[in-house]
Amino acid sequence: MPNLHILVVDDDDMIIQMMGIMLRRLKYQVTLKTNPVEALKWLRLPGNLPDMILSDVMMPEMSGYDLCRE
Repeated sequence: MPNLHILVVDDDDMIIQMMGIMLRRLKYQVTLKTNPVEALKWLRLPGNLPDMILSDVMMPEMSGYDLCRE
């Protein structure tokens, strides 16, 4: 299996930690962000382009839909 990089964005700490544990056990490279604003800052840094983004939809600062549109 290729070493795919997944960005997980969720405002629930328990969910994000569980997702990180499960995905790492499956040998994925994982980046965890607890809010979409921080995720966007991370995504805009050179070289930070994940293969997939798993995002919560309903978050306080910005929806997961808005995050994906950005």
